[in-house]
Amino acid sequence: MVAESFSEYDKYAVNRIGANIQLWTYRKYGSDFLFLESIFATVSQKPVKKEKTQTKEKTSEDNAEEIEQVIYTLEYHVSEKPKETQALFELLRERIFALNSEGDIIEKPNKIYLSYKHGKNFCEIQIQVNKLRIWLDIPYAELNDPGNISRDVSKIGHHGTGTVETNFSDVSSLNAVMDLIEQAYKQTV
Repeated sequence: MVAESFSEYDKYAVNRIGANIQLWTYRKYGSDFLFLESIFATVSQKPVKKEKTQTKEKTSEDNAEEIEQVIYTLEYHVSEKPKETQALFELLRERIFALNSEGDIIEKPNKIYLSYKHGKNFCEIQIQVNKLRIWLDIPYAELNDPGNISRDVSKIGHHGTGTVETNFSDVSSLNAVMDLIEQAYKQTV
């Protein structure tokens, strides 16, 4: 669905339905340009879908160029991972969505990781074979980490947008990891 904006009820409903639905917002710039932004995408049956789209370059309005756009899905990230790792991810994912009962948390699959945002990103998760690597969008100095399970990656190359990294590989550390994620989430409220 494409619209200028969506209500919080729309986002909540689509998030809970679980069907193959995408929400896109648009903004028109002048008479020649249209900006589309994906704000919600659900799981697709195919891991990666390639679409052909047409775009116009700013300098030449008459020469339309065809490009291929790859769309990543949740299925792309979880397929071919061990069942134990998939179960860890589902536990964590369920707890992340429980942070906001109104369904305002948006999950966006990217090439390397899944991002979770509430207005802005608060965490990214990369599903690896034996663990989940998590980046949190909170300054390391502001994080309360009594278990010392995170590290500052602000000066280290990494994939996520956050500057704090932690790993999740054992159910027994679920509450400690969720405590860190919740701190990052609360900065977006």
